[in-house]
Amino acid sequence: MPGDILSRDHALNLALLESRQRWRDLVRISADLAFETDAEGRFVFLAPESVLGWPAEAMVGAAADRLLAVDDGPRFNPFFSAVALRDCLVWLRRDDGTPCRMRFSVAPLYDQTGKIAGARGVARDATDHDRVETATARVLRRAALIDHLRSHVLTEVLGSRKVMRGLEALVAAIGAAGAAMLRLVGPSCEVIGATATVAESVRLAAAHQMAQGLDSPVLVAGPDGTLAALAATPTRFDLGHALLAWRDAPHDGWDGDELALLAAAGTVLRNGLEQEAVQLEMAQLARTDPLTGLPNRRAFQETLDRRIGRLEADCGRGVLLFIDLDGLKPVNDGLGHEAGDALLREAACLLRAAVRDQDLVARLGGDEFGVWLDGADRFAAAERAEMLCRAAASQLGREIGEMPDGLRRPGFSIGLAVREAGDESDAATLLRLADTAMYRAKQAGGDGWRAHTLGHTP
Repeated sequence: MPGDILSRDHALNLALLESRQRWRDLVRISADLAFETDAEGRFVFLAPESVLGWPAEAMVGAAADRLLAVDDGPRFNPFFSAVALRDCLVWLRRDDGTPCRMRFSVAPLYDQTGKIAGARGVARDATDHDRVETATARVLRRAALIDHLRSHVLTEVLGSRKVMRGLEALVAAIGAAGAAMLRLVGPSCEVIGATATVAESVRLAAAHQMAQGLDSPVLVAGPDGTLAALAATPTRFDLGHALLAWRDAPHDGWDGDELALLAAAGTVLRNGLEQEAVQLEMAQLARTDPLTGLPNRRAFQETLDRRIGRLEADCGRGVLLFIDLDGLKPVNDGLGHEAGDALLREAACLLRAAVRDQDLVARLGGDEFGVWLDGADRFAAAERAEMLCRAAASQLGREIGEMPDGLRRPGFSIGLAVREAGDESDAATLLRLADTAMYRAKQAGGDGWRAHTLGHTP
């Protein structure tokens, strides 16, 4: 009988040791920290052998709260909890002082009287996991912002409206007081779109930063201490664009995540800027003669109509010159179209040089040009026409060189149409009258000018 009892006790002890070893192995596998504390909050058990760099054996008997991260505020102590907890995040400190975020599951221990006698629990290191979660959240937030901006931008057709819609959506998404798109022009910058007025000091500070280069988003200070965020928004056509956003209160700063969001927003708005540049170029091409670079007939007539509208309001006057380049066809036939194109470019340069900045010069088509002399009377126009005829006779054809036998030197035939104060002639009428006067100059042998006279209907 005593031997049987000893055998059973030995078997129970072995089973208990095996169970404890099994529990220790499971703890090591499933947790980075396992502990038990007493009623005074001291460790009575700590595993594994090294916890956050602290030797477990040396920590037994020490106050458990020494592992808590040091701060100035009240701290929650998971090592002595009156309630059961699961997945509770707490900052601890490693033996080298660096912080470590642990995810605790804790159960309180009670004595025979029901009083708390300590706690038992496990924890896993959540520092890297939380860092990944935080980075993922930032990426998702950035993606959500880009989708939000893109959904607003895609509702517009014009590039300029795309930029404005994007700025408005950005302000709402990041809680900014305003946002603007800036373009660097020399040492300064211009506002090409804004949801609110940009403070002059902020604009100047932004221009200075843009001139130095923007490798990453930066902060610029406003006059009242507010901070504006600036991020480069280069396009395929122009590197000198930047996105600016600001807040009202001086204490409303910008963290690194918000600066990254601003840079991400710039990638969406860049599409609007590029589309606007293409649309402007297409509009310019539609109004420009590709050979001479002068406005074409459509652009000339539209601009002239606006000028005439102002003349009516100001009781002003002006003169239209309809100019035909004499001798272009013989040059094309005898020397080739390259020589003819060179002659047309020469004529365009001569006309541009002969007028003031406020005057208009255009190629109306083929060998025909139009010039509007703003504010001129018939006498000033006659002097200008005479001067142009002399200049054409002496200067045109220089790029061609020596003219072959049988080809006369190029020249101008010019027709004038005068619009006096109170006249009701529109651009189309003036063009028709000046064109008819030009044909009379050609019929007279060319290299001269004629004027449409009042009361004469061609």
